[in-house]
Amino acid sequence: MKDLVILAIGNYNWDQIKPLYNSLRQSGFTGDVGAIIYNDPHNIQKNLEEHGIITYLPMTNHLGKNALKSVQNDRFYHMWEFLNNLDTEYNRIMSIDSRDVIFQTNPSDYLDEHLGDFDILVPSEGLAYKDEVWGRQNFHDSFGAKLYDWAKDFTIYNVGTVAGKAKFFKDFFLLNYMVSLGTPIHISDQAAFNLLVNLNVFDGKIKYANSESG
Repeated sequence: MKDLVILAIGNYNWDQIKPLYNSLRQSGFTGDVGAIIYNDPHNIQKNLEEHGIITYLPMTNHLGKNALKSVQNDRFYHMWEFLNNLDTEYNRIMSIDSRDVIFQTNPSDYLDEHLGDFDILVPSEGLAYKDEVWGRQNFHDSFGAKLYDWAKDFTIYNVGTVAGKAKFFKDFFLLNYMVSLGTPIHISDQAAFNLLVNLNVFDGKIKYANSESG
């Protein structure tokens, strides 16, 4: 089975996405690319499909209502929905920020080497919550003082470059979304992600990667 790289795109034009896409293909990646599109004033859907990218334009939230609040949070529900609607089964899925990532090597080769028997690989940002101003405030605003105190010494893991085995990771998308719904702010995807990857229920499921591993 093939691997899939999936993106979430809002208000971007093709020139903003092209560096990521070109670097991915030049790396030797032979899997599929999918894109969840929010707001498309530049008709990027046409450009994406011309390059063989599978597109999905969500219209509603999980309640079937037109109540989309945040690309950052909502994308994980729509990635889950998108994958449920596809006939294709994938081996592994990579959820990648669409505008600030460049591939230097083939991500499938990296997963061959590093994922092993784990279900999901999460990349470290190299510092703890207590040492990063934006992350510290975001986690506190998302979950309050008591949970921040629990999490303040945790290493921050980047929700924008995550990969995992398809069946596990698809459900993790939904779980991340549902946790973010319980927060009072609209951008809590990374806080929800970091809460989840530090729960004991996922012991043995998660490969924690540092920058030195590539």
